[in-house]
Amino acid sequence: MEDMKEKHGREEEISDAREYLQMGQVLLGTEKYEEAIIFIDKALGLEPMNLDAYLSKGIAYASLDDYAKAKECFKRVVKIDKKSADAYFQLGNIAFLEDNFQEGMADYNQAIACGYKDAALYYNLALVYEGQNNMEEAIRHYTKAFTLDGTNPEYLIRKASLQIMMAKYEEALQVLEKVRNLFPDSFEGYHLTAAAYTLMEKYDEADEVLRNALELFPDDMDILFDRLRVLITKGDAESALGILQDAKDKECSPAQRKEILLNEAKLKGQMEQPEEAVLLLQEAIAIEDGDQLDSEIRYLLLNALLIQKDFQAMYEIAKKIDKDDITDPYNLSGMYYECIAMKGKGDDGYEKAFEDAIRYYRNISLEDPARVDAFLFRAMCNREIRKYDKALECVEYVLLVQPDNAQLHQIRGNILSEQGKAEEAKAEYAEARNLGLSHIFPGMTV
Repeated sequence: MEDMKEKHGREEEISDAREYLQMGQVLLGTEKYEEAIIFIDKALGLEPMNLDAYLSKGIAYASLDDYAKAKECFKRVVKIDKKSADAYFQLGNIAFLEDNFQEGMADYNQAIACGYKDAALYYNLALVYEGQNNMEEAIRHYTKAFTLDGTNPEYLIRKASLQIMMAKYEEALQVLEKVRNLFPDSFEGYHLTAAAYTLMEKYDEADEVLRNALELFPDDMDILFDRLRVLITKGDAESALGILQDAKDKECSPAQRKEILLNEAKLKGQMEQPEEAVLLLQEAIAIEDGDQLDSEIRYLLLNALLIQKDFQAMYEIAKKIDKDDITDPYNLSGMYYECIAMKGKGDDGYEKAFEDAIRYYRNISLEDPARVDAFLFRAMCNREIRKYDKALECVEYVLLVQPDNAQLHQIRGNILSEQGKAEEAKAEYAEARNLGLSHIFPGMTV
């Protein structure tokens, strides 16, 4: 009779432990992590070898960013069951969160060896490889993730993004066709397809994709802006103005309003109306968040003001550009335009300012010889203080890297023209036109 009572009591404890664990897991799912741990601990008090309880408790601690306690839980699981794929997966996640990539990879490989086949593992590995610039391995793991979970378009989208980054446009387009067929509601499928076609200079194909997307999602402002950018790039001002009007007729956020103004300013530049472009860009600046300054808007405004020879306004804008943040290529323009404005205003210190700017750009290009933009600004600064040989040296180096860059030929033509080499300059301008010189603003040098 006592044995029966004992057995019944133990069954009650196991039943209670299961209920406490379920309650803890429900709270875990509602992100009430501290409360979840209380109920999971009750379960462990009754059933101290419950592996699911330790796994759930570890996840709760990890969600609270208490990685030390989370690891204790997962390692307890591994001590009890050396083949626990879930525990190794969670240990790998924590290792990656703590930037311990070697340990994370080891834990993930152990999880795979123990039979773990969740897409999340391969997706996380892909992200790690991507962060290490091992793009081929990242693509392979995104593919594996999608093989295991074909319901998540993110795996294919990230794969296609990397292929575009690697200039594997045809491969990316094949992946993106699958995205559009399987996930027609995914905006990124249309956005990236248009981006790939644009980079291939197949503007009509890009436009067609976005036109079809707008038929499916007529109120999607992001797709509308994508199409607008393609139309501006291919120089179809009439269609672009129509899209702009559609955008203006829709309700939009301040950020979307700023995007409308920016693109309208680019169109006005193409149409050789810099005065209107300046007004539009100034309006865009007026509505932006004070902590989020748009460097592209200021770059285009500086170009437009240069055409108008409004050097004082140029100087004031250029001074405000963050010259320390060189990760943003538009910011590199600040030093150059500040010097140009000083020269235009007749400031006696402009030559010294250009010398300082040359050193600034040279330090950037020494740090990263692939920074073509730094070499170009060096070239233009040298040109402004008549150091033509140095200017040509910079341009000719970049031409070796980018022989089909139309603006480089324009800049080279400008330098040769100032040296009195009219015929050579004429040939450079002709080459610039043949390569499709951009006229966002007439006379734009960068």
